[in-house]
Amino acid sequence: MDIKAANLERADLRDVHLEETSPFSTNLKRANLENVHLEKANLINTDLKGANLEGAYLRDANLKEAKNLIINQLSMAKTLYKAEIDESLRSLLKKNSPALFEVPK
Repeated sequence: MDIKAANLERADLRDVHLEETSPFSTNLKRANLENVHLEKANLINTDLKGANLEGAYLRDANLKEAKNLIINQLSMAKTLYKAEIDESLRSLLKKNSPALFEVPK
């Protein structure tokens, strides 16, 4: 599925499988990404302001340079195993939620 530069603000994408997608420059502000599968997705330059990432599968996802992404959102994810994340967020998450970086069960 190609969603590059799409405007998906406030979209309900619960439980959607978007593995290996490249939503470069996509607007996902306030989108419901609960339980979404974004394994190996490239989220560079994707705006995630206020997006719900509860239960999101972000294994191997590239979240570096994702816009407006905060620790509270990432701490709600199901997994961040092998995800690429800006170092400032990674260090805080590893301290507060180390299970996110373990091999998913």
